[in-house]
Amino acid sequence: MKKTQAAPAQNKSHTFRNLLFASICSFAVVGAIAYFVNLNMPDISVKVAAMQTGISASYPNYAPRDYSLSSVTSDDGKRIVLTFDGPDDSSFTLSEESTSWDTTALLNNYVKRNFSSEFVTLREQGITVYYDNDAAAWINGGILYQTKSIGKNLSKEQIRNLVVSL
Repeated sequence: MKKTQAAPAQNKSHTFRNLLFASICSFAVVGAIAYFVNLNMPDISVKVAAMQTGISASYPNYAPRDYSLSSVTSDDGKRIVLTFDGPDDSSFTLSEESTSWDTTALLNNYVKRNFSSEFVTLREQGITVYYDNDAAAWINGGILYQTKSIGKNLSKEQIRNLVVSL
């Protein structure tokens, strides 16, 4: 039996539709992957920096309103520094490093030397936080956390939320 000339045209049309469908699906999958990676980039960046320094750093679940992560760096290979940019050229850093200090050692070895005499002690979920206008420091799980504000200072409530989110 002989094939008619219409059959190859139908095959070309069918092949084109399959190719178009496969291309659209591929673009959709690549777009979804790119969106997922972009959504999780801050956490991925912190995990990579943590592996490089050997400390168990984490990305906070809370960032003050209008602040977003701008960089993750490893300061001297022992500390991870997250920089958050905010409105009106304000920013703050959150550093994380392993420590053998407890809360008393933090007070005596760091806070009393670097904070003003008017520093405030906050307690949140069993964690003691030392707060002084543009800075805060606390220890949780063998990690020393420090914040330093530039421009607009973080409020006590923002610091509390940050502590709880880690």
